[in-house]
Amino acid sequence: MTRCRLWHGLALGVLWGVAACGGSSGGESPEHGPANEPAGGGPATLAEAPAASDERSAFAGPVIVFMEATPAEIEARRSTYDEEQDYYTMTDDLMWYRSQAHEFLDSLSFAEVIVRERGPLTLAVDGRLQRYDFDEFTFLDLIVAYRPATAPLVVAPVDVHRIADYFAEPK
Repeated sequence: MTRCRLWHGLALGVLWGVAACGGSSGGESPEHGPANEPAGGGPATLAEAPAASDERSAFAGPVIVFMEATPAEIEARRSTYDEEQDYYTMTDDLMWYRSQAHEFLDSLSFAEVIVRERGPLTLAVDGRLQRYDFDEFTFLDLIVAYRPATAPLVVAPVDVHRIADYFAEPK
């Protein structure tokens, strides 16, 4: 599989030209809380905002976008823990789930893009451009599985196995 690594964040815009990159479980975790659940509870949904008419989707086919938390985002969580040891346990868990997710994603035959920051994506879903923002998800790392015919799936690394089901569903 070819893996494209995109080391800068998506903070201000849309990915352009990444389509050239080709490629051949619910659960809970201490730092993520209930899997795929935004702050405030309930089922996760993607917030939509209309895309500008001059934007275009960067992806022409199925892709997995792994948005990894930056060291600054991880450090910002330190103040939410009463005990220093709890913070170190959370960071250890984060790295373990991240590693396991990358290992699983490497076994799939889809292009993977890794970004070091969370930001909006503009994706063509069923022929229509839609902008997705991921601020509502409280977990540090998130994985976006995308295929052009359906809305993307967003999961925490602890739920990475749900991606195989997403791609196996009929379009």
